[in-house]
Amino acid sequence: MVEIDDDFKKSMLKPDEKLLNFDGHGITEDYLLNKLKEELEAKETKFFHRKGKVVETEDVIEWNTRQNARKDAHKLRGDYPTEKVDHTITLEDKLRAIHEKRDKEE
Repeated sequence: MVEIDDDFKKSMLKPDEKLLNFDGHGITEDYLLNKLKEELEAKETKFFHRKGKVVETEDVIEWNTRQNARKDAHKLRGDYPTEKVDHTITLEDKLRAIHEKRDKEE
């Protein structure tokens, strides 16, 4: 059985400093959700011109932005399966941990 160091446990429970920095600058969860919603409804304006002058404009759906926003939304919601991560611990890793722990105790 692998023992988890107390310092590691504590570090996992601390709020991420990067996240706190984003929140402090107004990039909160609500802000990001609102921007995502805007992207899901994105449109762009097409300009039609004749002899160098704009004669008509038309708002059209910005499909690329909407598609990327939809993918981001699914990822954030956890709709996709998580990526497979190999958590195999080798004998070498275990021995290194034992030696490091012993060295700290000395």
